[in-house]
Amino acid sequence: MESKIIRQKNQNKSDEEKSIAKQVVEDIDSTNPRLFNGIDKKEEIAQAVIHHCLSIKSFEYAEMHQGPLPSPKTLKAYGEIVEGGAERIMKSSEEQAEHRRRIERKVVNGQVNQSLVGQIMGFVIALLFLYAGFRLIMDGHEIYGTIISSIDIVGLVSVFVIGRQNKYKTKEE
Repeated sequence: MESKIIRQKNQNKSDEEKSIAKQVVEDIDSTNPRLFNGIDKKEEIAQAVIHHCLSIKSFEYAEMHQGPLPSPKTLKAYGEIVEGGAERIMKSSEEQAEHRRRIERKVVNGQVNQSLVGQIMGFVIALLFLYAGFRLIMDGHEIYGTIISSIDIVGLVSVFVIGRQNKYKTKEE
């Protein structure tokens, strides 16, 4: 029973190939009638070509790996091709990672130091303005001394308020 079904499928394929071959030969004869001059069995040749084309199967294999190191399979191949190749690749990757961490530490420490210096300088400037306001008041220039001291205090308070608002916004995001 099973072989009868297979024969039936093969017969259907063969009939389909014959039909396609006949159409191909007709199309070729209508576009370029001299192509098949002197050739017998045009349809059989066309059918053989069509059968061959339909029976071609393709196989594609793709492998993908993403990461700082090659895949274990590739790493093993490097080890087989170059003596100690896998170990050298691993060592290089470890050194690169350590280098990256050192640079990140330097950047973070630099930002912290820069922030600290900025805060100290701001504090010194604020103290100088407060002292200048105090000296003006003590020297009899109460209005000017009060204005400078008030501007200084308002500036300090606004820096802290704005700084806190930005800190909360950053945490929310």
